[in-house]
Amino acid sequence: MNPGSPSMSATGDIAFVRLGSFSHINESLKRELSRQFHGYRIDDVEVGDLVSRADRWGPANLLVLAADQRLKLATSAQRIREAVAKTDYIFRLSASRIRERLKGGRYAFSLQTSVLYDASLPDTPHFIFADNTALANRHYAPECPPLLVPSTAWLRLERELFRKATAIFTMSRFCAQSLVDDYGCAPEAVVCVNSGTNVPAPASIGEDRYAARRILFVGVDWGRKGGPELLDAFRQLRAWGVPATLTVVGCSPRISMPGCEVVGRVSPHALPQYFARASVFCMPSRREPSATAYAEASLYGLPVVATRIGGTPERVIQGETGYLVQPGDTMGLARALQRLLDNPARCRRMGEEARRHIERAFTWERTVSIMKDRILAVIGQAA
Repeated sequence: MNPGSPSMSATGDIAFVRLGSFSHINESLKRELSRQFHGYRIDDVEVGDLVSRADRWGPANLLVLAADQRLKLATSAQRIREAVAKTDYIFRLSASRIRERLKGGRYAFSLQTSVLYDASLPDTPHFIFADNTALANRHYAPECPPLLVPSTAWLRLERELFRKATAIFTMSRFCAQSLVDDYGCAPEAVVCVNSGTNVPAPASIGEDRYAARRILFVGVDWGRKGGPELLDAFRQLRAWGVPATLTVVGCSPRISMPGCEVVGRVSPHALPQYFARASVFCMPSRREPSATAYAEASLYGLPVVATRIGGTPERVIQGETGYLVQPGDTMGLARALQRLLDNPARCRRMGEEARRHIERAFTWERTVSIMKDRILAVIGQAA
């Protein structure tokens, strides 16, 4: 970790290195960087354009993968798809191609989102915007293991990346604590800046919906996001005679149950209509460092029922903006949902407080403003 990098002239471009949409975070972050770093040109580098599918599925990487993860013939396709992008071979290959891509540029600083590669350059202040670390997964319950266990080689590269960074910005205190406790990063070099939302704020919020008893789930990974537990809790609600409905957005689990609607994947532009109609948002994740979905639901005035893990308690305040239960506690989940669905006034009150909480602490304007102050202090330009 190198928090005391020498000051540099604030001339040149910003090397903004990213991989995919990062749950639509990269687009929002880049837009706000452009607005606040007026006069800087952003050189947008997509790592996916530098490291191809052929690289990930090539024999060199698959040999490393088999050794790292001890993959068997019966290994799930989902695990293999996730694993091919998370080997030390791909990490090193990405770093090499990023350096080649940026060679000859004149950069005031570099900023990478996620920690799946090393985008640092010699003699250039380097910043990281992270939502998670590999070792943070050790802080979840043993019954909620990650798909992948990081190899020794991967952890060595990850530690080296953090050591090179001028500062690391995190989306949650949970991630920040992992950097300090699990990796030995200097506390002054780790800055929790939260993150913003990626849907437009609603013009108005209708109050009738709080009495409609509509539960909304939004998540791509049905299993990791706690979908099966939510379905069990929903089944219990119906058994108690609560006339609730459940809408599942983002994935397509096979559900055949009265009151359930499975929408599947939708564009980000379509999400607001589902937030606007719901009464309660529920995503009882098994592992969750900093889910944007909680903030987006809260922005739409929805109370949230979630699990007490990772960075979730920073986004969902127990008893004020929603309820938190232990992972796997299906009955606790059902009771929390019932407390809200059977009391529209409480539902509305918590939803209003949820929106205020997000508007105070989880906006891209606030996030980038904190980042900007730290970056400009390093590169030598007054704010």
